[in-house]
Amino acid sequence: MGASQQLVFLKANMLQRQFKEVAVMQANANRRNKWADRIERCLSSNMSAED
Repeated sequence: MGASQQLVFLKANMLQRQFKEVAVMQANANRRNKWADRIERCLSSNMSAED
């Protein structure tokens, strides 16, 4: 493998890791938003904690 091929491979590998990180961050944000919405709905309802 030549130097230019190695560079392309390294850049592709770096981009792949960045895409995975972004996907994980988006999944975490979606999960937080879903739970925040659930909590908000529970707090704004007139139901007791037992209900």
